[in-house]
Amino acid sequence: MAALLAAASVDEVLECNRALLLLALGESSQALAVLSAVTVVRLQDTAAAYRAIALARLGRRSEATAALDAAEHTFGRTSVLAAARSHIASGAPFLSVPDVSVYDDLVENVASAIARFRTMNPADQARVLQRQADPFEALLADYVRAAADAVVSLVPMMKGVQIDAIEDDLTAFIQHLLAARVQFLGWSVGDQSKGGFSAKGNAGERDLLITWGSSVLALIEAVICDRPLTQDVMKADLESHFQKLLGYGNPRVFFHLTYSYIEDKQGLLRCLEESAEMASPPGFTYLGREPIPHDDSRPPGFVARYSVDFGEVKVVFLVLNLGQQRQRQAAKAAAATKGRKASKNRKTPEAANGTILHSETNIPNVAVEP
Repeated sequence: MAALLAAASVDEVLECNRALLLLALGESSQALAVLSAVTVVRLQDTAAAYRAIALARLGRRSEATAALDAAEHTFGRTSVLAAARSHIASGAPFLSVPDVSVYDDLVENVASAIARFRTMNPADQARVLQRQADPFEALLADYVRAAADAVVSLVPMMKGVQIDAIEDDLTAFIQHLLAARVQFLGWSVGDQSKGGFSAKGNAGERDLLITWGSSVLALIEAVICDRPLTQDVMKADLESHFQKLLGYGNPRVFFHLTYSYIEDKQGLLRCLEESAEMASPPGFTYLGREPIPHDDSRPPGFVARYSVDFGEVKVVFLVLNLGQQRQRQAAKAAAATKGRKASKNRKTPEAANGTILHSETNIPNVAVEP
């Protein structure tokens, strides 16, 4: 029974917080729908207060008053119920924890909601922003894929910028684009930090890490693939970076980025899938993988799952198409086609004059009878 109450309290806290955010944003109908769908065990007076305010803002004041009367009869006149009644009656604000969002000004509503949102831990922030089975992993993947997409889209504009020599140059682009996205959440993105282990037992040097305060939320490792996969040294380099990534720390989510300059992208994905399944280090038991489809311009890949000491970790494999061979070939084909058409339409002045004279000498004389 205690276990059931604990589980329920976690869900109801989340749903009450979501309803509060919706009330702060002026979305009373949505807040009422959230409160009607959740089973409340511990925060029944809080849910009743939020429900009454939502009803009042929807113009259903008699229902709001009846809801408060019923709640006070059951739970007594608690502070949150009293605050709700005061707000419905006179619009008086009430600040408490938990508090009812009672500001009539939209700016104040949004400012209050944002302030509360930024104090939440990353897992709860993800649950607000994502409705996936694993919202934390989904949110991280969205941010990293968006930053990677921005770098890939800049490739045609970087003809004069020599960034292809080492992967650190590309990763620096990823870092700054990613940092701009997560700053609002209170997260940060660091590079080349020491942590985990190297092969010699020293501290490793991570490419990128996403942190919240002193907590590491995710680790990112990047590798360049610019040689055919028929070369064993290239396949070994991809596997080595994957294994090295898992030794750099113990967050719940890892990212393996491949900067691809080869044309065989499907072969590269198959090679990475094989490495994820067969080459994981000891202590990481492979559980399966889920594809990340190519449904927009963001890089595709897959998510591999592993069983470890304290549960499950995920490695998100992404392939960034930096070679862009097909796009380059399409541009060359278009130029060649345009050139062929132009050459067919181009004629010399002599040929043009001959055509005119020929056409003039073959105009038939037509006799017109009076």
